[in-house]
Amino acid sequence: LYLSMYVCMYVCRYVCIYVCMYVCMYVYMYMYI
Repeated sequence: LYLSMYVCMYVCRYVCIYVCMYVCMYVYMYMYI
């Protein structure tokens, strides 16, 4: 799970940061539940 967030942050460097962060949070919450 933590590794997934790390990869997401790495991808954020190439993709829109705001959009990526929003998606990351949504995916993180979805996986957490």
